Amino acid sequence: MSLDFYQTVGGRQFIDGTMKNISRSLERIADAMEKMEIVVRPEEEQLCDEPDKEIEKQQKTNEC
Repeated sequence: MSLDFYQTVGGRQFIDGTMKNISRSLERIADAMEKMEIVVRPEEEQLCDEPDKEIEKQQKTNEC
Protein backbone atom coordinates (compact mmCIF):
# COMPACT_ATOMS: atom_id res chain seq x y z
CA MET A 1 0.00 0.00 0.00
CA SER A 2 1.41 3.37 -0.96
CA LEU A 3 0.63 6.64 0.75
CA ASP A 4 -0.47 9.76 -1.07
CA PHE A 5 1.71 12.82 -0.51
CA TYR A 6 -0.73 14.48 1.88
CA GLN A 7 -0.73 11.35 4.03
CA THR A 8 3.02 11.48 4.69
CA VAL A 9 4.65 13.47 7.48
CA GLY A 10 6.41 15.69 4.96
CA GLY A 11 3.21 16.14 2.99
CA ARG A 12 1.26 17.21 6.07
CA GLN A 13 4.01 19.68 7.01
CA PHE A 14 3.98 21.08 3.49
CA ILE A 15 0.20 21.46 3.38
CA ASP A 16 -0.25 22.66 6.95
CA GLY A 17 2.81 24.89 7.07
CA THR A 18 4.29 25.88 3.74
CA MET A 19 1.01 26.22 1.84
CA LYS A 20 -0.55 28.34 4.60
CA ASN A 21 2.53 30.59 4.60
CA ILE A 22 2.34 30.96 0.83
CA SER A 23 -1.36 31.79 1.06
CA ARG A 24 -0.77 34.45 3.73
CA SER A 25 2.08 35.94 1.72
CA LEU A 26 -0.07 36.15 -1.41
CA GLU A 27 -2.80 37.89 0.58
CA ARG A 28 -0.27 40.42 1.87
CA ILE A 29 1.00 41.05 -1.66
CA ALA A 30 -2.55 41.55 -2.93
CA ASP A 31 -3.33 43.96 -0.08
CA ALA A 32 -0.16 45.93 -0.76
CA MET A 33 -0.96 46.15 -4.46
CA GLU A 34 -4.48 47.38 -3.70
CA LYS A 35 -3.07 50.05 -1.41
CA MET A 36 -0.69 51.15 -4.15
CA GLU A 37 -3.64 51.16 -6.58
CA ILE A 38 -1.82 48.96 -9.04
CA VAL A 39 -4.17 47.57 -11.64
CA VAL A 40 -3.01 44.49 -13.47
CA ARG A 41 -4.69 44.25 -16.85
CA PRO A 42 -4.45 41.66 -19.59
CA GLU A 43 -2.11 42.64 -22.42
CA GLU A 44 -4.90 43.11 -24.94
CA GLU A 45 -6.44 45.84 -22.79
CA GLN A 46 -3.12 47.67 -22.61
CA LEU A 47 -2.80 48.00 -26.37
CA CYS A 48 -3.14 51.48 -27.79
CA ASP A 49 -6.44 52.25 -29.51
CA GLU A 50 -4.64 54.22 -32.20
CA PRO A 51 -1.32 52.44 -32.86
CA ASP A 52 -0.28 54.78 -35.72
CA LYS A 53 -0.46 57.85 -33.46
CA GLU A 54 1.46 56.00 -30.74
CA ILE A 55 4.20 55.05 -33.21
CA GLU A 56 4.45 58.65 -34.45
CA LYS A 57 4.67 59.89 -30.87
CA GLN A 58 7.48 57.44 -30.07
CA GLN A 59 9.37 58.37 -33.24
CA LYS A 60 9.16 62.08 -32.36
CA THR A 61 10.51 61.49 -28.86
CA ASN A 62 13.39 59.39 -30.21
CA GLU A 63 14.54 62.03 -32.70
CA CYS A 64 17.82 63.79 -31.89
